[in-house]
Amino acid sequence: MGIMNLYSLIGAFTAGRTSDWIDRRFTVVFAAAIFFVGVLLMGFTVSYDMLMVGRFVAGVGVGYAIMIALVYTAEISPTVPHGLLTSFLDFFINLCILLGYLSNYAFVRLPLYLGWHVMLGIGAVSSLLLALMVFVMPESPQWLVKNGRLMAARAVLEKTSATPEQAVEHLADIKAAAGILMDLDGDMVTVPMTDQNSKETRV
Repeated sequence: MGIMNLYSLIGAFTAGRTSDWIDRRFTVVFAAAIFFVGVLLMGFTVSYDMLMVGRFVAGVGVGYAIMIALVYTAEISPTVPHGLLTSFLDFFINLCILLGYLSNYAFVRLPLYLGWHVMLGIGAVSSLLLALMVFVMPESPQWLVKNGRLMAARAVLEKTSATPEQAVEHLADIKAAAGILMDLDGDMVTVPMTDQNSKETRV
């Protein structure tokens, strides 16, 4: 059972590069899809080997989800409750572990040949819900600025900041971190390729 933690390292190591390529939100969808496939493999397994393949696939999805969820939360959250919101990841991980135990207890009355399949496969529901709900979430302003979409980043910051002034200040910080001149503005701008913005920058 614990081998999933080892497999999750693969997803954690590759999530950052993937999120730079396809953006933060679609990386969450990608992680949910990987986990969904892994859970289905475990739920419909007919052999030990198939079960282990399912554990591997689901583990990679877990690594993706844990890494990108923390990055996305840190980038989208307002300045004041920033620490509180990023700490929710650990809270909900443990809450979901508890809910997993409770759901397993509820399924224990099922016939033996069916019960453990349902216990392993029920996780597909949560990954499907996550993939659907992410489409109503705003994109990361850091990712938008990194790709030169300043107007879109400003719109997101205006929604997530306490005041318009705070949104302007936060955008200026992100532009500075990305190496974009302060007087450079517009819907789409060219982001200079420097060592500073070639790395993942989070303000």
